[in-house]
Amino acid sequence: TLRPEAVGQHILGFGAALTESAAVLIGSSPHREAILDDLFLPAGRGGAGLSLLRLCVGSSDFAMDAVSCQDDARAAFDLGRDAELIMPLLAEAKARNPSLLLLASPWSPPAWMKTSGRLAGGTLLDACVEPYCHYLLRFLLHYKSRGFPIAALTLQNEPYNDDVDYPC
Repeated sequence: TLRPEAVGQHILGFGAALTESAAVLIGSSPHREAILDDLFLPAGRGGAGLSLLRLCVGSSDFAMDAVSCQDDARAAFDLGRDAELIMPLLAEAKARNPSLLLLASPWSPPAWMKTSGRLAGGTLLDACVEPYCHYLLRFLLHYKSRGFPIAALTLQNEPYNDDVDYPC
């Protein structure tokens, strides 16, 4: 029975994922401003009022290429693609909705941290639990330093997906 007067769970917000492919499509669209207005302006100002955005830590199945933020243990942590593609749109979205919350979700640890040696398939090596924690922390700190604090972090997108050709 539906009882509208009964208070249940608190809804934090409604949103979408800002993947690399979405960023490329929106960023290159001649309707970029209208798209961002439609998505992020409050309902009273003509928009959908999205209040939550999910970001990918590294690449996802909606990325232009399969990459991580760190190619090996000695490599520099690199969010250059995010700085180029994702962060400009985040700034524009936050200008339309300053209370926009960000959620980050990795699809896969870096390949060098996995039993498969690839982004697809495999599991996190036991010896890489601590380095993976530092990897995730660097992601959070980098976004925060750019003015985009992450409100929530998941440990894994689709943790039970065992497709050997899927980044997991």
